[in-house]
Amino acid sequence: MTPRVVFPAYDLDRGYPEGFRLEDAAHFEKSRHAHIPAISVLRLRRVSVIRMHLLQGLRIALRYCRSRTARPLNAREIARTLIGRLTLPTRRVPEASWALDQWSHGYFHWLLDAMPRILALEVCMPHSPLLLPERYTSRTYVVESLRLLDVEMVTYSTRERVAVDDLNVTTYPGGCDFNAPSLQRVGMWFRERDGASSTRGRRKVYISRKRAGRRRVLNEPALEDALRKRGFECLVFEDLSFTDQRNLMYGTSHLVSNHGAGLANMLFMPPESHVLELKSDSENINNCFFHLANALSHRYWYSINPGDTPDVQRADIAVDSHRLQYTLDAFLAGS
Repeated sequence: MTPRVVFPAYDLDRGYPEGFRLEDAAHFEKSRHAHIPAISVLRLRRVSVIRMHLLQGLRIALRYCRSRTARPLNAREIARTLIGRLTLPTRRVPEASWALDQWSHGYFHWLLDAMPRILALEVCMPHSPLLLPERYTSRTYVVESLRLLDVEMVTYSTRERVAVDDLNVTTYPGGCDFNAPSLQRVGMWFRERDGASSTRGRRKVYISRKRAGRRRVLNEPALEDALRKRGFECLVFEDLSFTDQRNLMYGTSHLVSNHGAGLANMLFMPPESHVLELKSDSENINNCFFHLANALSHRYWYSINPGDTPDVQRADIAVDSHRLQYTLDAFLAGS
């Protein structure tokens, strides 16, 4: 099958965020210009699915099952997969689709990486069942997403090999190089099925990570006090169902949170909403939410704060309350 382009590639200049300061130029410079790859659908013949890997013969088809930003597989992982092809009990499936990688079970990656691929597959192969590891069925957001889309699932165990005659797969950007039309389609698709297409955003929401094991706000009580005085609701999204999170975001115009999966919920906000990310001054810069807001046509604001470790994925931050006052004033005035 010749690859069919569903969401074309394009080049873009994101410019700089709202409230940009010249002293932060180095933080955002590498994010300005990007080439966004296409999302295309194609068909692979005679594929073995073992755990989270796709094999054609004895070759692992990494470009379809592993993000290009992930670390390389080591020799032990490769050997385990190849041995599994020869030793695991086999179940045969005539046709199926695949839209996952090693991170797809997480909330962020399910919504922003897997769902655009699933929708691309639905355009080309609307009746092809989706292959899904059994453990995914414990994730409410996975099951509910597929139920709303009316996608048939074929679940499999990590202790078996699934031999697929025809496997429909997609290419995908990966690495937070979000393909804007694909993500906008996901957000629109949820709003339509939830009857929220015409909902206007009025609420102001802060998502707390106080129950997370990392990337927390160390002086959060003071932060929440400042936000409440400006009309924000301070919420822990672990207290809300996936449905409740979506419904809340459909009516939200201003979203604030520190770097984490909670900001993925901007997917459900009306276009042209406002997002403020509380970032750490870490050495390894991660601008994925700047990229995401740009792809969704939101206005992205930021606040860089001292972190307790150079690793952006682990850093707890202490929000600079004095600087935040000015950022919040501009953030809210920008509506």
